[in-house]
Amino acid sequence: MKLVNETSEESRNWNSRSDSCRLVSKRFEQVEPILIKKYGEMASRRCQSKLIRISAMYYLLGEIYGKTVLDLGCGSIFSNDHTASIFQEQRLYEPWLSRTLHELGARPIGIDSKHDLSEEFEGYKLNLCFPDSLKQFPDKSVDLACAFSLFDSPSLHYGNGFGAGRELFHCLIPQLERVVKDDGFFLFEPIGTGIR
Repeated sequence: MKLVNETSEESRNWNSRSDSCRLVSKRFEQVEPILIKKYGEMASRRCQSKLIRISAMYYLLGEIYGKTVLDLGCGSIFSNDHTASIFQEQRLYEPWLSRTLHELGARPIGIDSKHDLSEEFEGYKLNLCFPDSLKQFPDKSVDLACAFSLFDSPSLHYGNGFGAGRELFHCLIPQLERVVKDDGFFLFEPIGTGIR
């Protein structure tokens, strides 16, 4: 498994590589009406904001159709984030990335401390702060794991104290080395991990 920090030098490759961005934009145009029909007009804006990360997945995997993507801290309509009341109308904490990946033909597996069983993608309500939190996933079964806004989540720090993001990162790495395929990736946002 290769660790890919979304702010690293390598990330500049997928941000500047127009072919993967064009491909994602074209595919998103096809699924956007479906997302709007299912989740309302807000879906368009929320899902579009995830396209650069989906472009990164295409860049790393070559194709995402049929690929298993483990979305750590995917979000939920039941978010208990302490800032959620401020942003409730914006629906920021819903699982927009997993929803979009699902419509694009990937096999997302969403994990969050709250999970909505009505979502169309596979999902689990798990506390990732335990060293065996991913025990139900078979070895080398995931093509790409990702974590965005997880390690700096207000809920994580509120419940576990300052530095919880760094501890969680170090707790997850051995587990991800087991469940992510050898040629797979862990794509993450480094804020809160202590990694620069």
